[in-house]
Amino acid sequence: MSAQESWKAAYRELLAKIVQMGYPEEFGKAIARNLGSEKTMRRMTAYLYSAKPRSAEKIADEMLAYTGSLMTIRCFHAIVGSEINRATGPERKGNVAETFEQY
Repeated sequence: MSAQESWKAAYRELLAKIVQMGYPEEFGKAIARNLGSEKTMRRMTAYLYSAKPRSAEKIADEMLAYTGSLMTIRCFHAIVGSEINRATGPERKGNVAETFEQY
């Protein structure tokens, strides 16, 4: 299965579960669109099966937790990446350990 087919399968599974729980298809599409990646859609689908949230608000809160975590991770990588570039730039060869002492 290609990556695109796998993504589509995760999308369909998430959508089907949300509709099965009694929510409109448009709600499921909005959740999937905001999650974006196959991994987060599968994670949300697993959450829906195990936690069985009783409101759309709980589902939306979980989606925001996933997307918030992703943004935090992306920001962290951007900061660390820029620190590594600064630490290893032409004016400062090497000592990355000094840069990370602050963390």
